[in-house]
Amino acid sequence: MTLALVGAGFAGSIHAQAWAGIEDARVATVVDPDLARGEALAGRLGSRWTTTIEEALADAEVDAVDVCAPTALHAELTVAAAEAGRHVLCEKPIALDLAGADRAIDACRRAGVALMVGHVLRFWPEYEFLRGLLCDGSLGRLRSLTCSRLVQAPTWTAGDWLLDPGQSLGVAGEVMIHDLDFLTSNFGRPRAVSATALRDPAGWGHMQAMLRYDGVLASAEAGWGSPPEQPFAAGFRAVFEGGILEYDSRSSPTLSAKGAHIAPLGNTGGATKGGPWSFDAVGYARELEYFVRCVCEEAEPNRCPPADARESLALAIAAIESAESGAEVRFL
Repeated sequence: MTLALVGAGFAGSIHAQAWAGIEDARVATVVDPDLARGEALAGRLGSRWTTTIEEALADAEVDAVDVCAPTALHAELTVAAAEAGRHVLCEKPIALDLAGADRAIDACRRAGVALMVGHVLRFWPEYEFLRGLLCDGSLGRLRSLTCSRLVQAPTWTAGDWLLDPGQSLGVAGEVMIHDLDFLTSNFGRPRAVSATALRDPAGWGHMQAMLRYDGVLASAEAGWGSPPEQPFAAGFRAVFEGGILEYDSRSSPTLSAKGAHIAPLGNTGGATKGGPWSFDAVGYARELEYFVRCVCEEAEPNRCPPADARESLALAIAAIESAESGAEVRFL
């Protein structure tokens, strides 16, 4: 598969490292308006650099487009790629709003091309391990699941676009959405969501959300105000009838269990060597390999269907609405 990688920033660099290790894929073109950033990443990959997606799509060898640009551009770039007959892997969230998500999904459906949104926790070893326990019932019924994701101030993006409400959905849509997607992928749409948050000058910077399901307590916390000395911290606590499984990205091993024997504990495939957003993170490689396989086999990306990505976006938007209004947002 030959690809155009759109975006040479933070996410694009992580994807580039993963693409470099996939034998059946080659990044032919890196698209980025910044000369220094674009040329540097293209040089690492042995690719050419261009400033526009139109130039990249003019290459008849390009089979697919990997969208790693700022969130506000996701929908329009996906539509452009689809209308040119290219398959699309788009970083999360699928779009800045639901209208954009619908445009992206509809364009890919009309063009008959694959669309997969990069909700990488679906490929993350520890979350796959938890999903296995949810499916096989070996620890009994799940009583509660608490997820968390804490990062430093997001100053790693070009022009600090993550802090611009016109280009980003803030901590809910850029950080918490990882865990919201995991929750909805396992439990479906909640009856309601309620959220509280702390506002920074650029918007909501720390948020806690409670999702209302029948029979299980589910919550997520996300923030991007950690001090520089605090490493990225992601985790969950899953309380089953027969035991408690905990994940802490800062620990080794990352998984621990209480009240039950879980094997092979601590041997879930090696999530990372250097942290959840490390270039060595195996979840990204698994995600990209799955996308390649789906395209090559002309199969739907059922592990990450675009309708699910829209649902996760809707939940993030609802959490923002709840934090702003102080009221619960009901779905059902």
